[in-house]
Amino acid sequence: DDARGLYAYQESIAAYLRALAFLNEMGGYEQTRVLAWKASAQFALGKLYGFRGEFVTALEWLAGAKEARAKLEDTAGLAQVLIETGIALHHKGDYVQVREVLNAGLALAREVGDTRSAALALLILGKGAAEIQVDYAAARTLYEESLGIYREMGDKVGISDLLNELGNTALYQGDYVAAQALHEESLSLKREMGNKQGIATSFLNLGMGAKAGISISLGNLGLVAWAQGNITAARELLE
Repeated sequence: DDARGLYAYQESIAAYLRALAFLNEMGGYEQTRVLAWKASAQFALGKLYGFRGEFVTALEWLAGAKEARAKLEDTAGLAQVLIETGIALHHKGDYVQVREVLNAGLALAREVGDTRSAALALLILGKGAAEIQVDYAAARTLYEESLGIYREMGDKVGISDLLNELGNTALYQGDYVAAQALHEESLSLKREMGNKQGIATSFLNLGMGAKAGISISLGNLGLVAWAQGNITAARELLE
């Protein structure tokens, strides 16, 4: 439940903070190795605070991890930090920096062949295109590229999430046939995985799609009735 989840986050955060305190007092170890351990702990803390919705604190820890990975010249680690930073900025609503940070992380992930991080960056960039720019065509392109990567990896969770996003995008574009097919494929995967929350979301999305289509059809029928001079029928249909 929520209380148990919150307790687990608090325990994890406390453990990483103890680890950092220990690392700060360590002597006699290779400093590069210690810096790498610190970066890992800072990155983990950034993700944990992000899960809790405390994005300002999350960004502070991720900034420390970014600085450490840059010093270590760790391209793969830096890519992951930048993408996680982009996710936190997206949820925080700081849309000015989101695209720049995510594109930088995406470029580094591609450079080192980190396909999973690249797929995640493309997913969040797609969300930004849909939610911030309201550019559904761009969102669809980004989602499809991300989906292709998740399919290659055989990652069912990623595939189902992307199918869901693509289904919603198709719905917003008025492509109800495609929206239904995408949500039904996502639903099938969620059932296969036993993801009850995901199944509920898919049912909701499929229901919304049906209602949107019904609404448009009734509206069009109302306009036809009005054009034919049948005002009473037009009023009933439009209402």
